[in-house]
Amino acid sequence: MKNIWRYAKRYWPLYVIAVVSMVISILLDAAAPQITRRIIDDVIVGGQLGLLTRLLLGLLGIGLGRGVFQYTKEFIFDYAASGIGSHLRKDLFDHIQTHNTGELMARVKDDVDRIWNACGFVGMLILECLIHTAIMVTCMFKISPVLTVAPLLVMVLIMVTAVKLEKGLGAVYDQISEETAQMNTVAQEAIAGVRTVKAFAREPYENRKFESHNKRFYELNMEQARLIARYQPNISFLAKVLLMTVIVAGGLLVIRGQMTIGQLGAFSEYASNIVWPMEMVGWLSNDLAAALASEKKIRAIFAQEPDIRVMGADPGARAGEGMAEGGAVTGDGGLCQPDAFEIQGGIRFDQVDLTLHGQQILKGISFDLPAGRTLGIMGMTGS
Repeated sequence: MKNIWRYAKRYWPLYVIAVVSMVISILLDAAAPQITRRIIDDVIVGGQLGLLTRLLLGLLGIGLGRGVFQYTKEFIFDYAASGIGSHLRKDLFDHIQTHNTGELMARVKDDVDRIWNACGFVGMLILECLIHTAIMVTCMFKISPVLTVAPLLVMVLIMVTAVKLEKGLGAVYDQISEETAQMNTVAQEAIAGVRTVKAFAREPYENRKFESHNKRFYELNMEQARLIARYQPNISFLAKVLLMTVIVAGGLLVIRGQMTIGQLGAFSEYASNIVWPMEMVGWLSNDLAAALASEKKIRAIFAQEPDIRVMGADPGARAGEGMAEGGAVTGDGGLCQPDAFEIQGGIRFDQVDLTLHGQQILKGISFDLPAGRTLGIMGMTGS
């Protein structure tokens, strides 16, 4: 993720503000069960009705504060992710001008969108789930260290399930990303060359080629759905087991006098607050796996260097770079001038050879083409 971090660090002050807002919002959320505990123990059981108004105003203040800080957090994460996506898309488009259009569209649109999502909403939720769970578990531990053991055991099981899910989805999404690019390429080439396809009556062949990629794309998405269907219900079931365990074990502690009813109410509220992060683990693993697969594809493209570079625009470029071996091609009158983007003068081929895929295409080609003249080269029909 080094390449993505290069973009994200531009927005680090905003991310700091967003994380601070997130922590404040979670701390306010953690304060609410304590007010619930006091309402049960001090007002309902203890009969201190004078506290009720202040406690209710406290709950109202917590609700308002959470609303403000939640809005701040979400807005900043979305703003930063939009900037990262915009810069990444621009740099990626500039870099892959030499790639085929189908792959370019897949990388610039689909893959950048997944990374955008990971740097914004999904990344925000992953961070919030981690901080939220840590704070809630700490609050539960302060109320009853013994009762906190049950949620921790369930959380370990959920984490193991989530890791298995993310590992499986990561492999699938890597293949889906690649297949998307290939399918886009086939479609783009067929549409762009529709006249050629029709001229040689190749419609059935192009249909079969696209259908093979489409079928593979369908199979990969079904594999993704099977992985989610296998693990996601287990995560939801374990979350429900957590609540049931807390109520049963906490009830026994209340009966034995080791816990008050208010403490059990607060503990149950904290336990409920860690259920939603657990239930979201599967969905977040799904999106995170997709983003990681897309980041690998984009990183691979950024690592590629173009075979032919513009003279002057790239200091490392040299005359004849990227041309066929075994001969020379020169353009008289400024081909290698730094600011020349057009051939000015004649072109000379001197004993040029060209071999592609082990097959010799040209051998010993020599000719002079003066400025302003046109040369047509003809081969077999369809070549």
